[in-house]
Amino acid sequence: MTADRDHVHHRFLQWAQGNQRLAVGGLYALASGLVLLGFVTLLLRAGNATAFLLGFLLVAAVVLRAMTNVEFWDAGRLLTKPGARNGRRAIAVPLYVVADLATMWGLFRALRWVLADSLPSLPYIAWLNILLAYAVPVIAGLVAVRAYDRIWGRSTRKDSFSILVAVLVASAISHLGIVYFAPPLAKPLLRFHLFYALLLPALLIFLRLAKTAFLQCVAVAENNRLKRASATDATIERVLFYGAGVNLRAYITLYEVNVTRNRVAMIGVLDDNPGLRGRIFRDLPIFGPLEDLADERLFRHLRPTRIILTTPAIGPERLADIERFCQERHIAVSRCAISEEELLPHAPAATR
Repeated sequence: MTADRDHVHHRFLQWAQGNQRLAVGGLYALASGLVLLGFVTLLLRAGNATAFLLGFLLVAAVVLRAMTNVEFWDAGRLLTKPGARNGRRAIAVPLYVVADLATMWGLFRALRWVLADSLPSLPYIAWLNILLAYAVPVIAGLVAVRAYDRIWGRSTRKDSFSILVAVLVASAISHLGIVYFAPPLAKPLLRFHLFYALLLPALLIFLRLAKTAFLQCVAVAENNRLKRASATDATIERVLFYGAGVNLRAYITLYEVNVTRNRVAMIGVLDDNPGLRGRIFRDLPIFGPLEDLADERLFRHLRPTRIILTTPAIGPERLADIERFCQERHIAVSRCAISEEELLPHAPAATR
């Protein structure tokens, strides 16, 4: 409840870098957008306007939840869990919502164009009502699986699967709604709805994973550049990993984060599991066990300067073999491990 410069008009002024005309223009644009939404509701019948407003309120609630770290903080504490918020989330969540709505609208228009011959002839308002019937349940499903709370740059297969399930369930609800409220349209729109339900999850998942995939492609390109440069630059280490497991995945993730500061060329993976020979681990070929490096042609081709042990499943005897092999060929050896260090021991419960 103290004076600050974090209100909406202050943030618009900061965004406009002190340009008051641009900041006021941004506020006018925001107000005009809200007025436009009001006019859209006037074009709809009462029931459809209700569905539209429910969808709009749902989107607004998601966006507001991401922005309550500054505006309406006291009221926001009642709507969200207390605690600090990352400022980036306040920007990312609205962008995701807008991108999802744009994706749904774009797919809807594309399918109307592709399947035009098999679709009924309906007025514009009717198609707008159908779009609302498709979009509102999908947004509700994405909110239900917390798609706007997830860090998609560190996502797992489960996160993508949750998007798939949310869209399929929401699409089934949409179709049941059309069957109940507009029975004559249920059969003519069935093929259209099936394509929409099957294509939309792929587009929404692509939207969330595109940035991460792009950064990984950049990291692969940079690694290939370093491999070529290492032929003449002795300061670039040529690294082989020992063990295709979780530690290696963590190492490569760290490499991708620091891609512009790396001086390491990752050239491949060694693994004692014969079933992995010839496979690919995050764009790195798996050559087999250490003994494969005894082949002089392969050794001259790889020219490793360091082997990083990325598996904990190495016994003392095997470790001694690796060290002896590397010492004979002047290869450095290091270990990459995920470990836990206890800083404060657990205090025993007080006895009564």
